[in-house]
Amino acid sequence: MIPKAAHPHGNVTLSKSSQASRDRIYSRTFALNLRSHGAKAFYGT
Repeated sequence: MIPKAAHPHGNVTLSKSSQASRDRIYSRTFALNLRSHGAKAFYGT
């Protein structure tokens, strides 16, 4: 998701760990949005 350019230091380990934590945050946010708006409203069915 995050382009390499976003990690100017080029630390692979740091990039991977921050990528993983970002993914967790995005997943949690997505789940919260889904719960608050409702699956039917979200998917437009």
